[in-house]
Amino acid sequence: MIGTSSTTKTLIFSVSIVGCTKTISSFAFSLALKKEILILFEKIQPINIIQDTVNELVESKSLQTDVIDLGVGTATGFAIRKLIVGESKNPIAQVIGRMIEQTVSQKIISNRVVIHNIGRNVLNLFSTKTKKEKTK
Repeated sequence: MIGTSSTTKTLIFSVSIVGCTKTISSFAFSLALKKEILILFEKIQPINIIQDTVNELVESKSLQTDVIDLGVGTATGFAIRKLIVGESKNPIAQVIGRMIEQTVSQKIISNRVVIHNIGRNVLNLFSTKTKKEKTK
């Protein structure tokens, strides 16, 4: 009888510890879930979404390069159109000027690596001339 009674107590004690562990782990899980919901709620607020997007845009080197290339292409196309067409009021000349502007802009944007290399070479050419003049 004593053996059965101690075995019974041990089983009851084991079950109560296992039940307690399950309760503690479910409580910890619910706290973690609540914390994740609060974090998610903060992230989906419009101001936070805008801030995150702006930060990603500012930190993106490839986007910065693309924006610079787009600006250079557009400015060059505009300058070429102004040089060719000028202030003409002729609608045909204006249409031709716009087509030339778009073509030049697209070519510059699509060939940016070649244009970067040409720009570097020109800058190096001027910097070497300046260095030679300073040494004389």
